[in-house]
Amino acid sequence: MHDKSAISLGRIDRFVREWIAPAVVRAAEPLNFTFWETPDEPVTFDEAMTGQFIPGEIGMPWGKPWRTTWFHLLGQVPQSWPLPGTRAELLVDLGWIDAGPGFQAEAAAWNPQGGLVKGMSPGNHFVPLAPGTTGG
Repeated sequence: MHDKSAISLGRIDRFVREWIAPAVVRAAEPLNFTFWETPDEPVTFDEAMTGQFIPGEIGMPWGKPWRTTWFHLLGQVPQSWPLPGTRAELLVDLGWIDAGPGFQAEAAAWNPQGGLVKGMSPGNHFVPLAPGTTGG
C-alpha cells in the first residue's frame, strides 16, 4: 500500500482554509477599549472599576510579564445580529500564538455588574454575548 496521508492531509487543510475558516467569523465590528495596569495584585472587580483607565490602540504593547492589566471594552452588537444559524461572540486576541497554551496571557471576562462570564486562554478566546448585550 502506498502512503497517501500527505495528500489527504493537504486536502483537509485546504478544505478548512477555504470553507470552514471563512464561515467561522461571518461579520465583525470594531471595539474601542481602555486599559489599566494594576500597581499590585490581586485586584478585585470593584477595585479595578476605580482604576485610572487610559485609551488603547489595537496592536499596542501592554502589560509587564506576570502582572495584571484590566481592559474595558466598548462596542455595540448591530441590530441585524446574530445572523441566522449563528450567535454573537466577542473574540479577544491578546497576542496569543497557536504554539501552545503555556507561558502566555490568560484572561477573565466580567459583565458590567461584576459577574464572571468566562475565562480565556490561547485557543479559547471567545465570549458568547447574550441577546440584547450592550457595552459598558
